[in-house]
Amino acid sequence: PTPLPTPLTTQQPTHSTTSLSTPRDILGIIYTATNGNRWNQNDKWLTSANHCTWDGVLCNADDEVTKLDLRSNNVDGTLPKELGEFLCCFYH
Repeated sequence: PTPLPTPLTTQQPTHSTTSLSTPRDILGIIYTATNGNRWNQNDKWLTSANHCTWDGVLCNADDEVTKLDLRSNNVDGTLPKELGEFLCCFYH
């Protein structure tokens, strides 16, 4: 009988079980799309600090974003579609 072909070690799964973007990536997109450099409070945004310490970002014990509070923060621009990646409340 003919042996079965050996699978290539470079084969990748056809689907991914991980999110395409990290919370940091999504927050960075939101920051850029809404002129974060002009916000009244943008402490720690886009720094190496844990995203849960960024001004207005609240997280649970697993560092998952649970609330994004940007009220009275001079947010200007179009909210990006990536915001939908968060299963949380958004206040502006």
